[in-house]
Amino acid sequence: MNTDQTPATFWITHPDNEFKNNVAAGSDRYGFWFDLDDTPKDTFVRRSGDDRQFCPKGDKLGSFVGNSSHSYERYGLRIFHGLIPRDKPCEPYQDEVNYFDNPFQSNTPIEAVFEN
Repeated sequence: MNTDQTPATFWITHPDNEFKNNVAAGSDRYGFWFDLDDTPKDTFVRRSGDDRQFCPKGDKLGSFVGNSSHSYERYGLRIFHGLIPRDKPCEPYQDEVNYFDNPFQSNTPIEAVFEN
């Protein structure tokens, strides 16, 4: 994968997890890398009978508290492909408030909080 050329200490592909009091140091590129897509990566395996939809880019951020990173060639925190948490993570998002039939109106955003 192309991502193998840009290593991270923490490579995060789904935001709804707890990241607390971690220290990232010394990778060639990134400390915490949120590499979020519209759908799960190709290594995703669904359990038999599980019909839930997973849309990482639109899902809520669990908790990101007290983390630190240092000594990186690029970024200590990188959010790639966007993190746009909303009530219905798999439905379209439109952030243009003047758009007449705005799906954003019925797909309320959820605040993503990165603490400390």
